[in-house]
Amino acid sequence: MRLEAWDSHPPAPEGNWGESQGGRLLLSDETVAVQALYEIDLSDRIRVGEPGWYEVRAYVAGREELRRWEQEWNGEDDHPVGLEQFLVQLWPA
Repeated sequence: MRLEAWDSHPPAPEGNWGESQGGRLLLSDETVAVQALYEIDLSDRIRVGEPGWYEVRAYVAGREELRRWEQEWNGEDDHPVGLEQFLVQLWPA
């Protein structure tokens, strides 16, 4: 997963990104990180800006490859790590 903080609406990312979803997010802190359950940081914290409302867009790549792997899975192999990739972009609303 890659987090990106922008000063304004970012251009479309380069690469073969498939699905995307966007929305608004109210941040109470000036930094963000990828977290698991129980608020354990899985990434370094990045500075986004002042607390407040932000636009957010998340992209995913590798979904079709994962679906193909799941259809062919025989129950013996471990789930592939890194097959799906995510990009999350944030900028002030």
